[in-house]
Amino acid sequence: MNPYDIAAFLSDVELPYVKERHLIKQIHHDLAVKTSLATFEIAIDHCLIRLDSQLERELQQLRSHGECLMGGVNPIQDMAHYLKVIKLKLLYTEAEYVKLKLRTLLKLVGYKRRGEKVMSEFDELLDELNLLVFVKGELVIKRVEIGLDDFMTIRLRS
Repeated sequence: MNPYDIAAFLSDVELPYVKERHLIKQIHHDLAVKTSLATFEIAIDHCLIRLDSQLERELQQLRSHGECLMGGVNPIQDMAHYLKVIKLKLLYTEAEYVKLKLRTLLKLVGYKRRGEKVMSEFDELLDELNLLVFVKGELVIKRVEIGLDDFMTIRLRS
């Protein structure tokens, strides 16, 4: 997890400032970050500012062009970032799972098609982050078999 992943998580959960600072301190401790807490907080704050300005630019582009211009530059990095944010939600909020369609995930990270390479990268990221995928209440081992319109339930591996 890097400061950008944590900033994206914090902007998504919209906590009061005091709770946000407490959560940053807890994440700093849990991840055993080598830099000081103050340096860690500053890095996260810079990322939060960057996210705010990025969102404002994207909104201006949407208003001026009337179309979505938010495609990612590197879909694999975007998928890793998105799954890290999901893991942070599962670790530091009361959410027990995140539910979404595979099609939605692929669209969010900029993929236009589901290929073997994409699903292989998805599998590696899930394993690396200790996340499990369930479809219709059953654990999915071969994620290639997930349909584009199937709802995936992503949970932490206990």
